[in-house]
Parts: sequence; C-alpha cells; structure tokens
Amino acid sequence: MTRREFLATAAVAAWTRPGAPAKQQNSFYFVLIDTSLTIVNFDQYRNAWRTIENRFQGGDRMVIALVKGQIPHQPATTFRKIGDCQLAPTGWLDNGLMFEKHLKEIRGQLRSSFEKALCEPRSTQTELIRSLKEAGKFFAADRERKGTLLILSDMLEDSEEYKFSRTRITPQFIKNVLAETRQNQRMASLQGVQVYVVGASAATEAKADEVEKFWVAYLQACGSSFGAENYGSSLIQID
Repeated sequence: MTRREFLATAAVAAWTRPGAPAKQQNSFYFVLIDTSLTIVNFDQYRNAWRTIENRFQGGDRMVIALVKGQIPHQPATTFRKIGDCQLAPTGWLDNGLMFEKHLKEIRGQLRSSFEKALCEPRSTQTELIRSLKEAGKFFAADRERKGTLLILSDMLEDSEEYKFSRTRITPQFIKNVLAETRQNQRMASLQGVQVYVVGASAATEAKADEVEKFWVAYLQACGSSFGAENYGSSLIQID
C-alpha cells in the first residue's frame, strides 16, 4: 500500500469510526397560530416566536399557519398557510458571510410572515382538532427533518362538535372524543413530532387543568412526543 492510499484509508476510517459525531439532523418547524377573538393579546406568542426564530438554521424548514375557524363575512372555514421557508444547509466550500446574510434574510421573511399572521382577520371559532390534522399532513410529507410543532393558542377548542369552555372535560369525555376522531378519520398524524403549547389559558384553574389533560391525552394519541412539561402559558425550552 502506498503512503497516499494509507492516508486515504485512515481518513475514511476516522470519518466512519464508531463514536464519530453524526451529522446533525435538520429541523422542520411548524408554527400553528390561534388568533381567534378569545385571545387577549399576543405577547406570549411573540416571546415564543423569538425563541424558535433563533433556532432556525441552514437545512431547516418552517411553516407558519393559522388555526381554522369561521371568519365573519367569509364563506367557509379554511386552513391558511401564511409562510413556508427553507434554507439549504451550509457546506464546507460556502462563503460564511454570504450564508449568514442569506440566513438573516430568511429569518426576516419568516418574522414578516409571523407578524402578518397576527394581523389576519380573526375567527370567531377555534378548530384546533381539524387544524392539527392539516399540520400532520405537512409532517408526513417531510420525514427527513426532525419535526417540531409549536401551537400558539389558549387551547379552547370551539367548533361545531366541541365547545371546551362550556363543557366539563372528564376522563370519559376525553375517551369519547378520541374514539370519535379516530372513527371519523380526523385524528392528526404526528408520529415522532415534538410538540410545544404556548398561551394555554382558561377562565378558572379547574377548567385549565381539564383542558390540559385533554390535550396531553390527545396529542400523545396522535403519536407525538408530548408531555405536560411542554404545555403552558409560556415557552420554557425547545429541545
């Protein structure tokens, strides 16, 4: 074996040897925003947005969409995608300054889409269950990236089927809703998706606890990686 062949073989072995750092998986962030009339202000939303915007890097994708709900003077409930941006990963031969400039531009576009979403006509309903099913379709079509779903909402489902603010949410109620959504094929597919909820609120602490228990059960039933530690009024940490 020549010296050149030896060095080439050693380089490959070092690159592929056990314990060598694996390539970091890129992320797909989906930001689902509830701007229904029950939302008092968007301060918590903006705080959470700053966190997730700063995590957006080369190779990542982010979609920003509004929770479905009836809007006055509009004929039907629609799922509104406001923004969809992705940035190619940086390579060894890329110009670092140009890449940082492009990253800054993409983050600026996403920030504009986020603010645009907050200024859209506000709905009189909050159809979270239907909206989550729509979000699941995006994750199903983008399996190469690590999925992260950020839900900005008070989490008070207000649709034709369910009105959480007026309903006592018992374990039996949760069981019935899970069965109905499966039967009607409205269960979202969120396999392996990491979910975070920001802005959760209710009129009383008891109601807030009921709603939280529902969404923990529901989002876990959708196959997501979700627990009560990722549910609250503010965003603590994104893994």
